[in-house]
Amino acid sequence: MKPALGLALALTCLGSVGALLDIPVQQDFLWKKVVGKWYPGAMAKQYPLERTMYAYTTQPLSNGDLVLKIDIPRDGECRRRRMVLYALRLAIFETEDGKITIYFVETDYETYHIVYVEMEDEHFLHLYTKDEAPPEAAKERFLALAQDLNFQSDRIYYANQLGLCTDPPVEV
Repeated sequence: MKPALGLALALTCLGSVGALLDIPVQQDFLWKKVVGKWYPGAMAKQYPLERTMYAYTTQPLSNGDLVLKIDIPRDGECRRRRMVLYALRLAIFETEDGKITIYFVETDYETYHIVYVEMEDEHFLHLYTKDEAPPEAAKERFLALAQDLNFQSDRIYYANQLGLCTDPPVEV
């Protein structure tokens, strides 16, 4: 068998990273309750590449989809990017272009949620909180899940809240 054909066959059989890792999701996920402003608390990354964490606001749509309004500080102003997440299954959403899949792993709806983000060539585990400082219990749950999902401890980062938007955002 030719090497390229063998690799293609192996990748087809293996499927996505999320399928390989059997990503857990919140079994009683209530998408209408994940509303409001969320601040980045921590991130576990697959590769040691720099990646910025942003605050966002979630707004549920009546059909089960979610709108993310991501506040991005850039060039001295705050820009807001709107992104619709389309519901695939309970607690699993995808962007319109299919390039990003988001799994709501765990949430208490009031203080934190943990999401697994799967992209074409990278995956992350994020902790988001209602307050700018993550509660200790949420950080402990995040660390346990990061270990369960085989993220290396030297690739776990806590958010630096200094880079967050302070001005009202401009829609882009």
